[in-house]
Amino acid sequence: MKLIVDKKIFETYSGMRLGVVVALGVDNSKQGLFVDELKAEQEQAKIKLSGVELSSHKYIAPWREIYRAFGSKPSEYNSSVEALLKRVLKGKELSDINPLVNLYNALSLKYILPFGGEDLDKVKGDIRLDFATGDEKGIYLGSEEVITCDKGEVTYMDDLGFICRKWNWREGKRTMLTEKTQNVILVTEACVAVEDSVLKKATEELANQVKEKLNGTISVCYIDESNPELEINFESGKKLVQQEIDGVVIEEKKTEFRQKVKKDISKIAERIRVPTGRTALKIHRAIGEVFGLANFSVEHPADEKMGDYASNIAMVMAKQMDKSPRELAEEVVKKLTENERLMEVVEKIEIAGPGFINFWIKDEVLDGWFKGNA
Repeated sequence: MKLIVDKKIFETYSGMRLGVVVALGVDNSKQGLFVDELKAEQEQAKIKLSGVELSSHKYIAPWREIYRAFGSKPSEYNSSVEALLKRVLKGKELSDINPLVNLYNALSLKYILPFGGEDLDKVKGDIRLDFATGDEKGIYLGSEEVITCDKGEVTYMDDLGFICRKWNWREGKRTMLTEKTQNVILVTEACVAVEDSVLKKATEELANQVKEKLNGTISVCYIDESNPELEINFESGKKLVQQEIDGVVIEEKKTEFRQKVKKDISKIAERIRVPTGRTALKIHRAIGEVFGLANFSVEHPADEKMGDYASNIAMVMAKQMDKSPRELAEEVVKKLTENERLMEVVEKIEIAGPGFINFWIKDEVLDGWFKGNA
């Protein structure tokens, strides 16, 4: 198999380089390994970046421009290193995941570079870093919903779909590193502002730590415009089970059905002013019972990232009570999550924008629709 960076990436983003570590036969099951290092680097990051505007840092600002160039607003999508540092600087401790992830998170904080890794046994074919066509699909880590890449975004992909979206923004579930991972490719990325010496030092520390603590056979390579491909002496996909391949297809059908349901209900909603569908009615009824109001909406948001349903109840209450919609929304969410009947169908409730309240329905509710209409 190969790791291939398309030449258009280097033409568009001059000076981009990758430090690559391939580790075969590692033991990633050792509990608590690299946790101390991760904690230490979090404390160091708080000290060295105290009072620093992250978006202006010389290693982070170029990533914001890169994201902007392929059509993803930096205000909505952060590079992995910026997201990691923001979390730490807000006082949110990074958790112990597994040795490899602990290690590359610690080094990402130390060098202020994006790091990532993939389980080679779960990759199908070559790994490619290229501009997405808009057909690449996959499931995020921590999700079950099939997502499609935006056309033109820079994405790591293989024969089955995306591996990591928007360069290093969001990892796919299929190739994630677990305690069972034995064969891995680890990558750190250096934009034009990063000195070669820093990339080399970061990559070598990664390789040395893996070799010393996790064993295995280690090889190191650097990818740039003059050396855009890496031949990896490994047969990918050896442990990729059919369920993992089929799972994407099944979840994709569920996602398509979810979108169809929303579209069909929205057509009805255009003609009448009450919420349609049993779930929407249940949400509307629950809100009405809790707050004694009827003149508010429960409808499908235009942006699917904003949930399955959205309500303007807090905005309506704010006008009547002369209070902040956002403040009222927090009170509304608290009371609604205590409503047992509502939470039978709702997975989570969140606040968006100035005070809209978004609802995500439970998968089992969607499954019921799906099985009844498949």
